[in-house]
Amino acid sequence: MDNMENLKMVSSKGQTLDVVFAVLHDDYDKPYNDNIALIRVAGDIEFNEKIRPVALPTDGHADYNRLGEIVGWFTVKADLSVNNQLQSVNLPIISNDQCAKYRDITDKHICVHDEALGDFCHEDIGAPLIVDDLLVGIESYVAPCAGGLPDVFTRIYSYRQWIDKIIRKFEMQLISLIKFPQIRDNLLLSDKLHEIDLPIISNEECKKDRRGYITEKHVCTYFNSTAGLCFEDIGGPLIFEGAQLGIASYAIPCSLDWPDVYTRISGYLQWIIDHVGTVRTTST
Repeated sequence: MDNMENLKMVSSKGQTLDVVFAVLHDDYDKPYNDNIALIRVAGDIEFNEKIRPVALPTDGHADYNRLGEIVGWFTVKADLSVNNQLQSVNLPIISNDQCAKYRDITDKHICVHDEALGDFCHEDIGAPLIVDDLLVGIESYVAPCAGGLPDVFTRIYSYRQWIDKIIRKFEMQLISLIKFPQIRDNLLLSDKLHEIDLPIISNEECKKDRRGYITEKHVCTYFNSTAGLCFEDIGGPLIFEGAQLGIASYAIPCSLDWPDVYTRISGYLQWIIDHVGTVRTTST
């Protein structure tokens, strides 16, 4: 059987997007365990008939003996040439007990295997495994060129809570205004209004770096030394889903690896109402 016939071209066109940052799993252990990360891309993905979002599973329903679709750029074994067109192939999912005979896996893995498959390679680490239009796995490690061993995927359902937690954390938006376009401390400051997405951190985590100068009336953001507030941003709003969550209160100059601190609006709602009357609030 010529298994190249199993390959189906998906698309010869695509989009190239810059990655703003990536979040690795805290327990990632090279090269196999907790091999999952989330990335934030610059700009919006333009959906069309070939590029569509995929849903995540709400249960671990991807039972063995079902076919899963893998999408990637597969390498032909005969000459190791890399295809420049996105392709897909359907492969059977096997049980973890069967997979464990060949691979060192946990219940956070899911495997596919076809012993007859020997005509192409696929080293597309991170490639999706799709069942019933759900993303059930992302490729974690493979045997080069279909070497007779099962291919192992990170099981998405095992990380749903982690994924949801990280997404909620990064949904916070900071809108900042930098007023002085001159050079200061070798940094070129902009005279244009900018916005940046930063993760909210817990007050307990913020206190570790801020030496306890944090109360329940504060909220903190922190990413790393490459993104954050300058002094000129004090008073800027912290926005979440159209509601103002905080007001920039104080910062170490221009992102010097410290959390930025905001006045938490919810801690002053009664004071605001007393002075300006009724305000529209959200549950945030």
